[in-house]
Amino acid sequence: MGEAKRRKQQFRKTLPTCVLCGERPATTMDHVPPKALFLQPRPKLITVPACEICNRGASEAEAKFMVYVSVKRGNDTPSSIEFWKNGGFKTVKKNNKLLRELTSGAPLYTRSPSTGQFELTRTFQWPREAHDPVIEKITRGLYYHHFGSSIPASTTAIEVSFLDKLHDPIRDFAMGQHLVRRSLGRDDIFCYAYGRAEEAPECSCWIYQFYLRHWAGAITKPEGHDFDQDEVP
Repeated sequence: MGEAKRRKQQFRKTLPTCVLCGERPATTMDHVPPKALFLQPRPKLITVPACEICNRGASEAEAKFMVYVSVKRGNDTPSSIEFWKNGGFKTVKKNNKLLRELTSGAPLYTRSPSTGQFELTRTFQWPREAHDPVIEKITRGLYYHHFGSSIPASTTAIEVSFLDKLHDPIRDFAMGQHLVRRSLGRDDIFCYAYGRAEEAPECSCWIYQFYLRHWAGAITKPEGHDFDQDEVP
C-alpha cells in the first residue's frame, strides 16, 4: 500500500489532532505551502491534517502573502512574471483595500535588477502579520510531512526571519551537507532546505525561497532553549 493511501485510510478511521494548533481534531486536509502560491497546472502539493479553524483562519494572510511575494522587487523570471499576471494582479484587482495598501507608499526611483535602468516605483510595507503566521504555518506543516510528528504548539517556539535577499552565509548554509533540499514546481517557484538536531528533534532549521523574489527562515525550539553548537542541524 502506498504511503499516501495509507495516510488517507488512517485519516478516515480516527480523526488525528490538527498539526497546526495541536489541540482540535483535524477535520480537513490543508495545503502547505498555500495552494495560492502555485498557478495552474500545479505540481503535486503537500497536504496535512488540520482543523477547520486553522485551515480557514489564515486565508486572508495567505492571500496577502501571495500578493506581496508577487510585487516584491527582484530579478524577473518567466515564473515570477506569470505569477504576478495571473496571481497577484488578479487578486489586487478584486481587493480595493489591498490595492490602497500597495499604492499608498511614497514614490521612489530604483534601478531595475533586470534592465539596469532607473524606474519609478512605490514603497510599501509588508506587514509581519501577513508574513510570519504564513511562514509558521508552512513550517509546522512541512515538519509533520517530513518527520511524521507535530511540533508541540504549546511548548515549542517558532522564530521567523524576514530576509530581504539570500545572503551568502545563508546560501552556503542552505547548500551545506547538513540540510536536505526540496522544491515544488521547480526551484524558481518554491524551494526550501531543512534539518533538525538529532539529539533534540524539536530543534529544527528551515530556509524558504519563493519565486527568486523572497526568502524567509524559521527556527523551531522549545521555549527558553538555546542552541548548543552540537545541536545545529
